[in-house]
Amino acid sequence: MRSAERSLTTVQRFDQPGDRHRADDPARTAHLALSLITVWSIRTGRRLRAAPISDLTAAELETFWADPLMDDEPP
Repeated sequence: MRSAERSLTTVQRFDQPGDRHRADDPARTAHLALSLITVWSIRTGRRLRAAPISDLTAAELETFWADPLMDDEPP
């Protein structure tokens, strides 16, 4: 089976009717986003401005998510 076909099969397997862990569940997506942002904040010491994600600029998001190991100066 080719890789693309295998990936599609995997996606279909996780997206069955009645599945309570659907990717388009807004509450699950918000919880996952909060978890990822919290963990990254703890690991890097960086914080996002108190605003909806949609109001943040691309530069703010890039600065927040940049890997500190790739920075010239330590955080």
